[in-house]
Amino acid sequence: MTRCRRWATAAAAGASLLSAAGCAAPRRVSPFGPAGRAVTAVVPITDAIILTDGARPYARDLAFRRDRLLRALAAGKPGAVASRVAATVALIDRARAQAPGCVRFAVRAGRGGLSLTPLDWSPKPVRDTRTVRADVVVVGGEIESIVTAMAAADAGATVALVHAGPLGGLTADTGGNLRYFDCIPGTPHPRQQAALFRQGLGMRTGDWVCIPADTDGKIRAFLRRRYAGITALGTRSYNSLQIRKGAAGVSSITTEEGMRLIGAAVLDAEPEGIVAEKAGLPMSIDVPNLAYGLVFDVNGIRPGDWPALRDRRRYAPERILGAAGVTEARLAASADGREALRRMRRAMRQDHVMANQVYQLGYQALAQGFDLWMHCLAVRKPGADVTWLNARRCSSGFNVTAPIDHATFNSLSYRLDRTVLQHDHDLARDAEFAPIRATEGPQLEAYLRWVAGNPALRVRLPAQFYVRRASAAFATDAPYGPADFVPEKPDGLWMTYQMDYRNLTPRDTWDADMIRKAWSRGAGRYVWACRGSSLRSAVPNLYLLNRSGVPMEWYGGLRIVQGMVNTGAVWAAERPWSGSD
Repeated sequence: MTRCRRWATAAAAGASLLSAAGCAAPRRVSPFGPAGRAVTAVVPITDAIILTDGARPYARDLAFRRDRLLRALAAGKPGAVASRVAATVALIDRARAQAPGCVRFAVRAGRGGLSLTPLDWSPKPVRDTRTVRADVVVVGGEIESIVTAMAAADAGATVALVHAGPLGGLTADTGGNLRYFDCIPGTPHPRQQAALFRQGLGMRTGDWVCIPADTDGKIRAFLRRRYAGITALGTRSYNSLQIRKGAAGVSSITTEEGMRLIGAAVLDAEPEGIVAEKAGLPMSIDVPNLAYGLVFDVNGIRPGDWPALRDRRRYAPERILGAAGVTEARLAASADGREALRRMRRAMRQDHVMANQVYQLGYQALAQGFDLWMHCLAVRKPGADVTWLNARRCSSGFNVTAPIDHATFNSLSYRLDRTVLQHDHDLARDAEFAPIRATEGPQLEAYLRWVAGNPALRVRLPAQFYVRRASAAFATDAPYGPADFVPEKPDGLWMTYQMDYRNLTPRDTWDADMIRKAWSRGAGRYVWACRGSSLRSAVPNLYLLNRSGVPMEWYGGLRIVQGMVNTGAVWAAERPWSGSD
């Protein structure tokens, strides 16, 4: 995996914040009970992504815009519009204060100003229809959530596992399709993960990567068969959870369906930290702006197709241009076309493939060849879809799991203008992603068929992106830091990963400065011993098993799921629900 420090830096903050806006009458749009009252401001500062008519920004997006407005004001950039900046900041503050558990808002603009209306939030408590008490409440359906729940149950705890979407989360067919499991070969694995992978998912000995299909069904059957102490409970959305707090911490979590969950310890293992946000933990928006991954399945692969997919001569730049019917001169007429050709020629020199029984790494030229294919399509048959895709796609190579006649390719990535949360978007239905399903998927299939010479090969797109980006980080008491990094592999459960800022797009000059500092602090520190205390928060019984356990300085290791699996298993072994933590 290569490091890419060629950043496409966005315009400096403040430059795009000065457009005028009107306001529409507040409108109730929440699908979950009565929405909170809209908060309105007159003549605020707007922007084309977060504060624009029809937008549905997350509370963390509003926090980001508030921060950047105040920074721009302090730097003197807004000038004569300081009063409008103040009005916008006040609008955001009032909206978040009046709906403290709201994850997302609807924006309406018109002549009277700008309004923010809560979504998936109600000021009234949900009526409880069922109460589930357990030693540990785990929120999240990811592999790390399940392994930690198993480890807690093995340590004698009863566990309530509440999840939105499939069990397996990112790795499931209807999740991010990350069936190339994000771990590092050679790292240790807790025995619960071994049991889940071998007995639950049927993965062969030694395989920690190639997750099979029907993850959700296999995990449900395994938990029913082996873990009577774990109760799995589904809910429609994490966004609508209601959190109640008392002196001892989180006293209960209630789903919109009326399930009330009470536990001595609450583990927020949801990828985006929604429980932490709703519990009011301090939130930082100084996090790297990484691209979103598209992990796709390829079915109908014949044994003879693999040599073709590894043969760079089959997708040399000249062959791609010939197949597309585009001359180099015609492609080079656009700056984007010239850059796509340059990247492809570089990938042809640098490509590598490391083969294993069940997975293969590299395929840089194969991935970059598809990007060139799409830029040729933009020349031959220009259109809105291909323009949208080519402006956002990142191609840094494929990692591939290849069991028999099908494979999972991890992945192409996309720079998006707005925040997307895991398990809160739908590639098959959301209008914004129509170019991916209407054009990218069919063209991926056409390209791979052409390379392999196999007209029966089929591409299956995932239900969601693999959200590598953290849009916010929530404070933990003792996050991983310099003292946790060691020169040699320690005893027990540990993790390793280098800083990885591929496909990074700083949003402004402050983002770029943050990344420079992170690189100088984190570079060279790659191995750390996992410890459960890294999950503690200021809320006494709330623990965070997600991106927040590692501060921004060490973000490279933060996106590797195995680190969270190992940390969760260590946490469970410490039995924090028993009061000994």
